[in-house]
Amino acid sequence: MRLIGYVTCRTFQGLTIPVPAQNSCLREYAKANKLIYVLPPLEHYFENCYMQLFTALETLEERDILGIYSAAMLPLDTKKLRNVFDFIERKKCSIYCILETK
Repeated sequence: MRLIGYVTCRTFQGLTIPVPAQNSCLREYAKANKLIYVLPPLEHYFENCYMQLFTALETLEERDILGIYSAAMLPLDTKKLRNVFDFIERKKCSIYCILETK
């Protein structure tokens, strides 16, 4: 199985986590769970832009895991968020949020 990473340089919930730190946490999670870590593309800085999130979703294969640093990085717009979860479910994948350990 693979861990497909998703990182952003934007602030979320008042936090600005450096991208290398996000990658490091995702890489350690992958290593601890014997997953192949796929380096993520960096999300664009524009507010409410989730182009790289949807690019990461497109690369998911069955049973892969979308790994993100925090659930707060997900879209706040309910339609976009529903699209994310529908996509994950349709591909029989899952999502893991490092900060929330869920």
